[in-house]
Amino acid sequence: MYVQPYFPQPIPTMPRAKQTEKQGKQKPYVPTPLDYQILQYVREYHFLTAWQLVKLHYSDGSLTRARVVLLRLYDEAEFLDRRALPHVGVGQPTYIYALATKGINYLKDQGFPSFSRYRPSELQQFKYPHLDHVLHLNDFLIAGRNITKVAPDITLAAMRHDLDLKRTPAKVSYVRRLPDGDRIDERVTIVPDGWMDFRLQLANSSKKRRKCIIVELDRGSETNVGEFKKKIRAYVPYAYPGGAYEAMFGTQTVIVAFATTAGERRLKTMLLWCEQELQEQRLEHEAPLFRFTALPQEELDPQTGLDPKKLFLSTVWYVPYEKEPVTLLWKP
Repeated sequence: MYVQPYFPQPIPTMPRAKQTEKQGKQKPYVPTPLDYQILQYVREYHFLTAWQLVKLHYSDGSLTRARVVLLRLYDEAEFLDRRALPHVGVGQPTYIYALATKGINYLKDQGFPSFSRYRPSELQQFKYPHLDHVLHLNDFLIAGRNITKVAPDITLAAMRHDLDLKRTPAKVSYVRRLPDGDRIDERVTIVPDGWMDFRLQLANSSKKRRKCIIVELDRGSETNVGEFKKKIRAYVPYAYPGGAYEAMFGTQTVIVAFATTAGERRLKTMLLWCEQELQEQRLEHEAPLFRFTALPQEELDPQTGLDPKKLFLSTVWYVPYEKEPVTLLWKP
């Protein structure tokens, strides 16, 4: 897992090597096609480790190659910034890489106009729980990208990241039923952790099936049952035809998938809270909108990553009120 010991002060990132007078007169760094591709990965996922770059671009066992290219883009090109996660024991620490100002400007020159609100200087200021959340989210999104490796007829056609979705939060208004029978108007802001658009190529046909997934990554830190239930009841009108979801993504197909890193007990708790809220709002018929799973503890290690086949094509997801698990996408 990415769970790390508590440190009162962040571990400082080693400064870039100071240029000598001779180095200062050298020609500007010229990015290679590989550099360009990796900078696009970092832009898409916002924060990346060398382990995650291996999953995205290299074959297993290529960790050294991934570390070398990231270090070059950080130290020599200064296109990336980095920060070390807390580290104990022997071996190299895990570094999180993000675009530096120079890297952002380079991609803008290449025609990429859109970047998140994140500023490079904020990398060193982020709290570790936030970085931990983003890294686990990236593991989920990267597994979706790699689904083609285990199921060639399925592709991830599009993806939206939490840090991009925060630029366009959705406002949802609805009438909430109270336990005493009264009703009140409620207005909630929704920002999913991620959005994924999958396509299944049908055999002997040019047609494709489509499934769109809203990702909600749970780390077990939300202990306020009221806040959790508010999210459940808000997602129902959010997903209504013609509502905020369709306006943002241009489709009505949607499943809201809650994946927890906190184990089976947390999974059962989330399911219970969801069922209670749907019943109180008399929305039991909306249960198929939701899916819940507990991510395997052994796959939360940064060296392992999530198995695309198990995550998306195996029966490990639960629908409220149903006993038997289902797949998130299609059965193999």
